Amino acid sequence: MSKKVVQPQNLDAFRIWVIKLGYTVKDLPHGGFNFRFKKYQYGLVTKSLHGNELAMKLGEEFEEHLRA
Repeated sequence: MSKKVVQPQNLDAFRIWVIKLGYTVKDLPHGGFNFRFKKYQYGLVTKSLHGNELAMKLGEEFEEHLRA
């Protein structure tokens, strides 16, 4: 079983945090969202809370902030 980007209860806060970091966020039609910074950085969080490498990295950083 693969690791989730963030805990389900933190998804909305994570989305807001990504926006505050300067990423453009777009909701996906079947749940989840993607985010982009210029043309070079692209993240994806699926409805099942899985994601690409950038989403996982930012998710770990976000969860660390919550624990602090």
